[in-house]
Amino acid sequence: VGGGGGYGGQQGYSEERNSARRVADHYSARSNQTLEERENSPIIHLKKLNNWIKSVLVQLYARPGDCVLDLACGKGGDLIKWDKARVGYYVGVDIAEGSIKDCMTRYNGDADQQRRKKFSFPARLICADCYETRLDEYLCEDAPFDICSCQFAMHYSWSTEARARQALANISALLRPGGTFIGTMPDANVIIKRLRESMLLS
Repeated sequence: VGGGGGYGGQQGYSEERNSARRVADHYSARSNQTLEERENSPIIHLKKLNNWIKSVLVQLYARPGDCVLDLACGKGGDLIKWDKARVGYYVGVDIAEGSIKDCMTRYNGDADQQRRKKFSFPARLICADCYETRLDEYLCEDAPFDICSCQFAMHYSWSTEARARQALANISALLRPGGTFIGTMPDANVIIKRLRESMLLS
């Protein structure tokens, strides 16, 4: 907290940290679902749409040999997409320790699986809040990156101006000159509009 930030500033910072911790705990507590469980999800069509959007973006912008920084990488669900794009190096960052562990398991191959997926690129996984932490201090030896991706998670940074600025600072500091940032986030106006429409119909 900057100088002059009294109790109100400290309280706001504490509330923001608590909010970020709740997000991390939520995703850490979520277990990996089986294919059948995923197919039975009430939002399976939205998940498939999101997955298709990410696949298209990766195929459009990733080039063979690219160094990739994946912010809010989650449980590693996009590792196969990066593998298909034949990237050369991958760094995944996520706030949830449980998600990073699951991502590591997915990358290394689950011991219970009869056939392990072998990824063609080396990877590094880091547990950190990429909207609070200066990632260039962690990744000075890995940078610069050819491509930075933040899929359906950028909106978590917009809770405060400081977090949004840190997110953008991390992206700009770690991308090479002329590098590519791809990001997706929900449109709040569309969500509210659809919600109001559904309430009128019910």
